[in-house]
Amino acid sequence: MLIVHLRRALRFCLLGAIAALTLQSCKMADLRTAYLEEQGGSSALAQKGRAILEQAAARHGYQKLLTFETFELIGKDEWAGLLGSFGNPWPVNNERMRLQFAVNSFDSRMEILEGDDTGLIWGLQSWQTYMHEPGDSLRFEENEGIGFALAAYSYFLESPGRLLKAPIIYYAGEKEFEGQLYDQVFVTWESLSANDKFDQYLLWINRSSGRMELINFTVRENYQPAPPNWYGSIRYSDYRAIAGVEIPHVLTIQLNAEDDLDSYIHRLTVESFSFDGFPKALLYPDRSLGFVGDSKPYLSTP
Repeated sequence: MLIVHLRRALRFCLLGAIAALTLQSCKMADLRTAYLEEQGGSSALAQKGRAILEQAAARHGYQKLLTFETFELIGKDEWAGLLGSFGNPWPVNNERMRLQFAVNSFDSRMEILEGDDTGLIWGLQSWQTYMHEPGDSLRFEENEGIGFALAAYSYFLESPGRLLKAPIIYYAGEKEFEGQLYDQVFVTWESLSANDKFDQYLLWINRSSGRMELINFTVRENYQPAPPNWYGSIRYSDYRAIAGVEIPHVLTIQLNAEDDLDSYIHRLTVESFSFDGFPKALLYPDRSLGFVGDSKPYLSTP
């Protein structure tokens, strides 16, 4: 555990220095497309954007997803390059792990399945992190990196359904990329323009398949210091139908969706996926904590 703490300290020092050097000169990332900026936030674009997102949620089987209580995947999260090395919140890299989630919630946990840390568990309950080492008692301990990673995967694995709850949704134009035509949908909270409190999402929905295959996202809530003009991208691939729900089995996270696919920060590869394979109570070790579910207690809206 000492190595983990030292690595975390070095990571924060390096990223903090990068952020400090660039903070003054960087403009806040704004994911509005040129089309959306030109057209403005009209009711017609709002209706079209929500309709496309609703169709995508239906294509992904979101209503079917809501009939389950939990889901679980086993896979590997490979972190690559300098950013991957210092950005990795897990105590392992590219080793098998089990990720377990409560549907429509951020409550979740991970368990390491191989290597020196086999059996180590980190979890997130009502935005509080806990750990359970083999042979020891479970204890709540703050770990922003683990909490951020678990919450992010909870959200991204259930998109685009959960993004339908956002109050600001607009059609943002079409985009041709790698021989495919995409409808782009812009999603955010509080204001159409960029603000420092709420993230923005730009969803790429394949016009042919109806699937969401890419998301650009800002990192306002990142647990590590980051220049304000940074944004990330996630590519979804290898979709498979599991119990009526479309599940991507490869999730590739990059700085820019249009970068070469081999230039990634990290990539989650799913080995197996199942619904309701464990009791939901497993994700709630402290019954005294109030249930938070899909909301973020430190913000006025989820």
